[in-house]
Amino acid sequence: MRLFIVVTAFCLFACKGNQQHKVPDAKAPDTSAKPTPIVLDTPETSSAKVAEKIDSANYKISTRKTLGNYEISIWGNEGSTQLIVDNKLTHKKDTLQLDGISGWSGRPIDIKDITQSVGIGRLTIFLTWEGDSDNDYSEVVGYQQDTLKELFQIPGAGGLVDLKRKDPHTLVGHAWGEDDVVRGTHGNYIVTVSLPDYDVHVDPPDTLEIDEDKEVKETIHAYRLSASGKLIPRTISPGRKIHVDTIYYLQQMVSFHLNDSTRLTVPHDSISWRLKVSIAG
Repeated sequence: MRLFIVVTAFCLFACKGNQQHKVPDAKAPDTSAKPTPIVLDTPETSSAKVAEKIDSANYKISTRKTLGNYEISIWGNEGSTQLIVDNKLTHKKDTLQLDGISGWSGRPIDIKDITQSVGIGRLTIFLTWEGDSDNDYSEVVGYQQDTLKELFQIPGAGGLVDLKRKDPHTLVGHAWGEDDVVRGTHGNYIVTVSLPDYDVHVDPPDTLEIDEDKEVKETIHAYRLSASGKLIPRTISPGRKIHVDTIYYLQQMVSFHLNDSTRLTVPHDSISWRLKVSIAG
């Protein structure tokens, strides 16, 4: 009996010692805690970085315009022009270097929204600026997927007037152009843009009204239409004043009349560049 009591006491003492030296279990994680969000700070989304970039390069703001949810600004210095599109709804800010703008005088650049008319689905604008020899130039800027890009330029001087969707593969519109007879500017030249490669063509309309007086610089060989329908040759000497009526580009003919109201026609190639004109710039 005494031996049983001694053995029992020894076992109880050993178990108590083990409990004193047992390593406690690791604390279970708190699943109620919210994960820390990961923020990606990019030039497109960080307005502070955009402003720092512009300030460090001595950019000056040229133009600022609000179009719906977008605030659009153009900044420039001696060697670079930057377009910034700030989406106030999503707080995303895109920056694009405008490599297509050359010969810019530093004057405000006109911004026109054509998003709805061209039907591309994302913000699309055209920019018009005054470049070399006081001529206007235009280019279209918009999004390809999520990237802001210079989509295409209007070839030559003049500037874009309007642009709209014609069909799934074509945009059409008007631009300013200069005729090669009296060297006048007209806002009804035809712009055609093929999609999706943005191949651009600018052509004069089939019929272009002129209505201007000019002096002949080189001899012009024209024709008068008689009552019988016969073409009667007529030579117009240098120094003679004529009134140019219409250029028919489709027929490649030009109509004009003299001060005695005699109406004449001449092949387009026989009168272009043969009149005295004043060229500005």
